[in-house]
Amino acid sequence: MHPAYYMHLYPDVFAFFDRASFFWDHQTLKNLGYNEYQPGAITFFITLTPVFLIEKSVEAFKWALFFANSIFFILYALLLIKMHKTSGVFLMSLFLIFLGPILLFRFDFLVILLTVFSFYLWEKKRKEIAMIVLAFAVITKVYPIIFLPYLLFQSFKQGKKLEPLYLFLTFLAAFLIYLLEYTYFLQINLFDTWASYNFHSLKSVATESIWASLIYFFHFVSGQNLPGMESAYGINAIARASIYPSIQFFNYFWVLPFGIFNLLYFIKNKSWEKIDYRFLTFILLVFLLLSKVLSNQYLAWFLFMVPLIDLKILLRKGWIISIFLIIVTTILHTFIYPLNYSGWLAVLNTGNIDLLLLWTVLISNFLLIVLGIRIGVDVYKNHK
Repeated sequence: MHPAYYMHLYPDVFAFFDRASFFWDHQTLKNLGYNEYQPGAITFFITLTPVFLIEKSVEAFKWALFFANSIFFILYALLLIKMHKTSGVFLMSLFLIFLGPILLFRFDFLVILLTVFSFYLWEKKRKEIAMIVLAFAVITKVYPIIFLPYLLFQSFKQGKKLEPLYLFLTFLAAFLIYLLEYTYFLQINLFDTWASYNFHSLKSVATESIWASLIYFFHFVSGQNLPGMESAYGINAIARASIYPSIQFFNYFWVLPFGIFNLLYFIKNKSWEKIDYRFLTFILLVFLLLSKVLSNQYLAWFLFMVPLIDLKILLRKGWIISIFLIIVTTILHTFIYPLNYSGWLAVLNTGNIDLLLLWTVLISNFLLIVLGIRIGVDVYKNHK
């Protein structure tokens, strides 16, 4: 493995191993202490512990993680085929190549798979089970909850006035059952579980986020030094003393445009027979654009929504250009993280600007903004 991958991909694997090892040794999570991972993620780590029967080491755990994610990749491809989106398998493979191996050493692919599986069940009219699967995706990583309003509104627009309430209660019940089972069987209290959900809100603005790029660009063109950096809460971020107006602003500002875009779509859209994956892809990208943390595995959430869009739409000239831009921004993001991440951190720590790295960061995120505009225009101009 390239040294950059080892230096910047492995720290998370060590953290996963630490949680799994603790459970293996104690058969409980009581007194686990500091933990930022949500219940579904911890449960996933625990399912990999049988590899400890062979060898209890980070290396063995890494290969178990690699094997599990390879299976998720195959299942995702099979789901695309079942959903009659065979061409999406090629697109998915292309994105994975340019993204690099990061997803094979994280748990995001599990969440992506669960989310797409819930869409598949929804399309098969097994909506209650879809809500149960989506709830498990959310208890593993929160972001799939942004799709819930769309699904519930689609159910409402299909003429089933009370079904959305029933489905929401099904989702909520499933989430709470998962949570209570996790706390009871693994003997971890609800306060510690809540701390894992609140952990993200404590982070500052990550150095790879769109917000950070805007701040860096403003400082650069105005001749100011780039703001200082802090390494805290599991990420490298802009020092919170340099953040304006506040961390809380960046925690919650996304809710406003997210709500507006959903409302506009709900008002304008006339066809509710099938899931509009263009809109779901767009609304996820909006969330990422406005999030204070944006890393390559988060970018993958967006990338692996694109293959769900109908082929006849993807073959339009506008979408061919968008796919090209997606590939370019993915390559640029991978160039920074992990391949040149040490150099980028050195720039932020020392203030000695490397123009190649700075402009790579700025252009890669600028392209994401362009993609957001292009996809948004396509969604709202062609909502019929």
